[in-house]
Amino acid sequence: MTARILHASTPSAVTMLAAMADAGCFAEAGRRILLLSRTDGPAPETVPDPAESAGFARLRTRFDEVVSWNDAIFPFHPDGWLPRADDVPLWERHFRRAWGLGDEEVELVVESPHAGPAQSLTRIFAGVPIDVYADGPACYGPTGGRVPPLTGTRVRRLFHPDLVPGLRPLLLGEYGVEARAVPSAALLKVVAELADVPVELPEAEAPALLLGQRLAAPGLLSPAEAAEVRLDMVRGAVALGHTRLVFAPDPDGVVGGGAVPGGAVEGGAVPGGAVEGGAVEGGAVPGRSGGGGVVGGRSEGDVAAMAAEAARLGAELTVLDASVPVAAGVLLHRLRPALVVGCSSAALFTAAGPHGLPVATVGTGLLLERLAPYENAERVPATIADALLPGLRDAGSASGSAPGTEVGADTRTGSGSDAGTEAEAEVRTEAEARADTCTGPARSPRTEAEAEARVQADTRVRADTNALLAAVAFAMQPRVRPDLRPAAEAYLSSRLDDHTWRYFKRRRLASLALPGAVPARLAFLRRSPALRRVARRARALKALRAPLA
Repeated sequence: MTARILHASTPSAVTMLAAMADAGCFAEAGRRILLLSRTDGPAPETVPDPAESAGFARLRTRFDEVVSWNDAIFPFHPDGWLPRADDVPLWERHFRRAWGLGDEEVELVVESPHAGPAQSLTRIFAGVPIDVYADGPACYGPTGGRVPPLTGTRVRRLFHPDLVPGLRPLLLGEYGVEARAVPSAALLKVVAELADVPVELPEAEAPALLLGQRLAAPGLLSPAEAAEVRLDMVRGAVALGHTRLVFAPDPDGVVGGGAVPGGAVEGGAVPGGAVEGGAVEGGAVPGRSGGGGVVGGRSEGDVAAMAAEAARLGAELTVLDASVPVAAGVLLHRLRPALVVGCSSAALFTAAGPHGLPVATVGTGLLLERLAPYENAERVPATIADALLPGLRDAGSASGSAPGTEVGADTRTGSGSDAGTEAEAEVRTEAEARADTCTGPARSPRTEAEAEARVQADTRVRADTNALLAAVAFAMQPRVRPDLRPAAEAYLSSRLDDHTWRYFKRRRLASLALPGAVPARLAFLRRSPALRRVARRARALKALRAPLA
């Protein structure tokens, strides 16, 4: 008999595993053991358990047992702990006894095996087959670190949602792992199954959903910049005609399971009276996070600023509570927002891909500029969002305007019976294809020629994005993916311009000896024999003076 251990750390991951089981991604095994972990933050005990998420009881029927990683390794931190090599046999014996595995054969289904509990599991259960899954856009980027050959060669398949059709996953590509897309129909079926779970959500018809994200984390944005990005979400959504706004603090981690009482602000000041769950003082919107006056990683002051800005613009803002976890897909299915706004949140791609909702981005350019170090894992989602999804202030994002609201000219549809000149049509078609790569076509082509032009433009956009991601992946992890150097050199030699420079750093390119490190107008200096002689003499003099110093 074989026991399959499936690890999940978020409600969205549990939803993904349930969809994989329904889609027949796994061969029949003796037992399916769902291993849950809470790894968020320095005090994971304060984070809601995925087993407490709305609708978990329905998903639990797909698994024979549910066990806790945190309980199994207590008091060690569940995210940073790794067993010592000499202790691995002892830990395997401990887990087999605690989880009732006995002498059964084991298979692992884990998130990326280079970090977190997955790294410990693959080390403890040595020699067992491994399947890896990713429930967000991280699958399109390189592995975040070196995976030992004894682990990487055991990985059989990489399962991922088809968030951006046509993009090639790069995760674990150094080991030639087969990538398999989980059918969107299976994901939507699981989400629909949870549609009627008893969770209180705001009764708003086609609202604009604003996705929070922990942008003020180290290596990302400053707190002031992150707060300004959230205010830009409010301003941009209202500019498109939306007056009902819903803010989800962090749909990729913990999503609120109910509207915060008193969190809705209609066309006036933030209410300051007593509300259920506590008093609101000084115009702060309560988050009921349970400590520190923080709502999903954001201070009450930031949320209050969003509410005040929405009120100033004549809109109503509802902040979701973070006390009950809800999978992002369930939130999207229940609210059916007219527009989803975010920066590089995984929920943004889920909305654009499987759910086919209009989306818009805010702050991707600033995030790409601030990300540090260059290999920061957030770079790939930010790059895809910036390259493919429409910006909130772009004319192309007007498809997410409120029903019955006109916002400027619709650049996606043309005007009258004449579609314009052939050059204008080609530009418009490529812009549509770039947005449709993620969001799905907004309209049907009017002629066969237009349909063919759209297909060609779509093919070009996907090829360009795949080439861009290959170059970014090599620049991020040159030691993990040295095979991507030719692709990176080809892209940087031919497609580096004022727009694509935002995805790279000159110092990074210089350290890797990649094209673009030296400005084009100074490229001749690298081929100058005289300059090379001067450089050699300078290095020789420096070497001679070093011992004297």
